[in-house]
Amino acid sequence: MRKALRQMAMAIETARYCRKARQANGGDIGFLKAVRMCRQHRFDPSEAYYLGFFDGGFDEATLDRYVSRRELTKLQERVNPPSWADLLKNKGMFYRFCMANEVPVPALYALYFPGCGGVLGDGRWLAAKGRAWARHLSEELPETFVFKPARGSNGDGVAVFQRCGDEFTDAAGRVYDAGEMWRLMSSETFRTGLIIQERLQNHADLDRLTGSQFLQTIRACTFVDATGSARLLHAHLKLTAKGVATDNFGVGLGGNLQCCVDLDSGVPGAAVRLRPCGHGMEQVERHPETGMAFGEFALPHWRQLGDVVNRAAERFLPVRAIGWDVAITPTGPVVVEGNIWWGPNNPFGNMDKVRRVLASDAAPAVAEEASLAVS
Repeated sequence: MRKALRQMAMAIETARYCRKARQANGGDIGFLKAVRMCRQHRFDPSEAYYLGFFDGGFDEATLDRYVSRRELTKLQERVNPPSWADLLKNKGMFYRFCMANEVPVPALYALYFPGCGGVLGDGRWLAAKGRAWARHLSEELPETFVFKPARGSNGDGVAVFQRCGDEFTDAAGRVYDAGEMWRLMSSETFRTGLIIQERLQNHADLDRLTGSQFLQTIRACTFVDATGSARLLHAHLKLTAKGVATDNFGVGLGGNLQCCVDLDSGVPGAAVRLRPCGHGMEQVERHPETGMAFGEFALPHWRQLGDVVNRAAERFLPVRAIGWDVAITPTGPVVVEGNIWWGPNNPFGNMDKVRRVLASDAAPAVAEEASLAVS
């Protein structure tokens, strides 16, 4: 019964997105073909829609180059122990672990937990009292810093502040006094904990490419093989659209861009972004703000970035497949986040390579489970 209801709900959602595709493009692949495609390849209808699968001109023969979120998570669960997820999902634990293992991360100014107090970057404990924290914010923090939820994703809750005396201004221009900042710290956004950390700066070469004051990061996906050696599987440059403070792409609705990066040279290819009609991706050869060609730009500190994430990957065993977010700063690469359930890099149509690596390594475990079930 539950399965039938799920299938009915998916069919209704597929019909809705097929209708949107017709409205956007004047045609679609047809409802029955769309349903079969989603069921066979385990894509959610919304996932398939934003990738452009429902477009009448989509070549179904290329589907092997894509991996659904559902399929990728199953593969990741074969090589990543789910019980270790909190080490990466809880950013407070993540940063502490990185610092203990000499993985470069942003300077940690404080960890705060509503109702419990927190610890400052120098190890001092500060009780959950508004005046004490307001004083710390006004007198001890640098002129610019970042608030980040201890558990969060997709850039939700991340806020950049500029301090001037007892006043704090966020990226949208809103001004807070110390008391308002304290109330923000104790809000629902940070109920799992608040991280106050360094605001990283882009390398000057990235500033020239993007013309943006906000941080642009690299998603670098690593895998540790059976010998314990790590290697890069994929990397892409995440670029913020004009006026957007975080570089999360999602399905592309925020206007951000991504460029697949050549793993040997560190040179990005053409960027991809969501088409204006909202259905499918389009390529962009030059940065929309600066006009610089992506293919004529090489990421600085590229070899060092590979060394940093591969070394970090080996420190995080037994988690074997990690999607790192890395900033390239004036002094070199700095790890911003590590993701245990990182999403598929489908806009580039190269997930078949990632699937082969993860699936081949997961296969022995699948085979062993099957033999145990038979015996």
